[in-house]
Amino acid sequence: YDRYIKYTDETGENEKTTVIHVNLNMDKEAYVDFESVDKFSFDMLVNKYNKLSSDFVPTDLINFPDKYCYEGTESGNSVMIDAFDKMATALYNEKGLNIYANSAYRSYQDQVDIYDRYLKAYGQNYVNNYVSKPGFSEHQTGLCIDIKAGSGNTFAKTKESDWLEDNAH
Repeated sequence: YDRYIKYTDETGENEKTTVIHVNLNMDKEAYVDFESVDKFSFDMLVNKYNKLSSDFVPTDLINFPDKYCYEGTESGNSVMIDAFDKMATALYNEKGLNIYANSAYRSYQDQVDIYDRYLKAYGQNYVNNYVSKPGFSEHQTGLCIDIKAGSGNTFAKTKESDWLEDNAH
């Protein structure tokens, strides 16, 4: 109760928004006052407030079919890959468009490497805004995927992104 009152007082948010944000731990300091997530589930939440351990590996990792990989090999949870396959097939059948897995499962060490590479290239301000710290990336769950449109280098405002906005739910 005290957290809800304090958050409302500090932010001026309405009750509904306050409840959502506090329930998601968004009233806590990012990357500092976090909850540990140690069990795989399809509704697990990993973000700046919910951290996976360095040895967390999700269940049932498999590789994406080659036809969905933009560069190299990508892997993820089999249920996520099956759902992606159904979505990509529906998009192709309806619009003749393709989507690809640009980045999917990343191990803790992969995230360390990415964080360090972007820190060196772009600095602390960039990584603070655009790169998850190791253990805080939803990619480590095996349930997350960055999608690339087959029609171009960007995804926003493509025919693929428009279709996904209307149909991905």
